[in-house]
Amino acid sequence: FKAAALSPREREVLSLYASGFALKQVATELNIKLSTAKEHIDRVRGKYANVGRPVTDKTDFLKRALEDGVIEENA
Repeated sequence: FKAAALSPREREVLSLYASGFALKQVATELNIKLSTAKEHIDRVRGKYANVGRPVTDKTDFLKRALEDGVIEENA
């Protein structure tokens, strides 16, 4: 599969979100606005779609994060 070119911040947001954090929790953890966290997730979703690996729900975010090594299984 083709990797999505995620920025370090996008990887950070994806890591927390895919690990089970709600967007509001991601924003609090990273000290950013909720709207900023949502923008990062939307960009991540778009980047995955652009490389033919669409993301439709939180389970897909988890799969992509595991596939790309953003998070480790059983982490």
